[in-house]
Amino acid sequence: MVDDQLMTEVDPHLRHALLQYCEFYQLDPENVVEEAVSDFLYHHNQTVASLVHGYAEMASLNSEICQECAGCEAKID
Repeated sequence: MVDDQLMTEVDPHLRHALLQYCEFYQLDPENVVEEAVSDFLYHHNQTVASLVHGYAEMASLNSEICQECAGCEAKID
């Protein structure tokens, strides 16, 4: 059975729907919750990974721009 402490923190309507679903399909509620949380975390980790990749690309581009402009700044001094 699903950890009662975890399930008491879930909205009662959601808890009831989960238990009905699991009863109908003869599934273990704990497995369903673990898989749902795993999918949720995977999706959100993909978003974070995309942001990190984007920032890394921008850092590289910013470095290139700085190198191109360094000569201009040296001429001004």
